[in-house]
Amino acid sequence: MSIQADPKAIGGFVIGAVLILLAAIIFFGTGDFFNKTEKFVLYFEGSLQGLKIGAPVSIKGVQVGQVDAIVIDVQDNRSANVLTQVTIEIDMDSFQTLGNKKTIDIEQWVQDGLRAQLRLQSLLTGLLYIEMNFFPDSEVQLTHLHLTDLPELPTLSTGLQRLLTQIGDMDLENIVQETQSVVSGLNSLINNQATQQLTTRFNQTLSSVQNLADHMDTQISQLTAATMPLIERTDQLITNLQQTLPATIEETHKLVVSLQTTAHRLDRTVGNVDFLLSDDSPLLYSLRSSMEEVGDAAYQWRALGQLLDAHPEALLRGK
Repeated sequence: MSIQADPKAIGGFVIGAVLILLAAIIFFGTGDFFNKTEKFVLYFEGSLQGLKIGAPVSIKGVQVGQVDAIVIDVQDNRSANVLTQVTIEIDMDSFQTLGNKKTIDIEQWVQDGLRAQLRLQSLLTGLLYIEMNFFPDSEVQLTHLHLTDLPELPTLSTGLQRLLTQIGDMDLENIVQETQSVVSGLNSLINNQATQQLTTRFNQTLSSVQNLADHMDTQISQLTAATMPLIERTDQLITNLQQTLPATIEETHKLVVSLQTTAHRLDRTVGNVDFLLSDDSPLLYSLRSSMEEVGDAAYQWRALGQLLDAHPEALLRGK
């Protein structure tokens, strides 16, 4: 006699196998079972508002992990000793070294300047993430508290953290009250009758300035129209001078050369006259000799005249 299979048992077995298969796919599909991860602890100063669990952890802009936990460590009852501890989980399979080795010396990276910083994901959401980068010139600042067995990575404050700290230290209520007081004062000033009258006078002044500008524009147009003929004549005169000036300069140059030649000749003539009138001049010597001879002849004629006047008969008889 054969045993008949129970359909309910078969259906339950099938459903169980399917559920087990789905669970296996989900578990192994995430990759966490095979991925090698390491956890580190970070300590940040100031507010961590915007940093959430699951926030990305990046090195040089490449996501290599996420924030695993955010805990406040209290050393004692004093608020100054409250520290914010952030645990990050880094997927070591995200790194690849020479020879395809998966071992990364994080301690050496820290000595080379590896630091963690808070960065802003989006201005709209205000969410933060952790960016790790190398700053070789920065100091290694560790708390050395050993509040956990996880290795500590040094952090480096950013302008964002300082800004958040300053905002947190501000007396926002007082600032709001002062702002409201300023707005109220401005409202009273604007609605004041004197201010409204001042606005009216200012508008009138602007109208007067506009009228003055229009009048000056008209006067300038008229002045421009009146001076245009003068400018044209001046331009024509300059053009004529440019045309005639070279010829005039050339003629003047020729006249100067002629005057220089005449002066040279006159200088030679004056030199000749000075020579002729000098004591050693042959002309003056001849003139003197001639004058002496003329003087002698005149003396003889005068003597002959006296003789004839005294003895007229001497002309007939001879001496």
